Amino acid sequence: MGIFRFFGELLLIYLAYKIIFELIIPAATITKRAKQMMDDVNQQQQKYSQQQNTTTSNSSKKTNHEDEYIDYEEVK
Repeated sequence: MGIFRFFGELLLIYLAYKIIFELIIPAATITKRAKQMMDDVNQQQQKYSQQQNTTTSNSSKKTNHEDEYIDYEEVK
């Protein structure tokens, strides 16, 4: 009976090794990479929105709407 117990324990150790090193660790690294990529995308979006806000605020300060007014003329 001792040999069956030995092979049973050996099988359990092998299965634990396979689960840890082929499932848990790769899943953790993929999750970490995905989170890092999402953070990078969020930072790029924030930069882009800040650039858009500064360009729209700068362009709105420069325009003078009174000069752009055209008198309405009725066409007969």
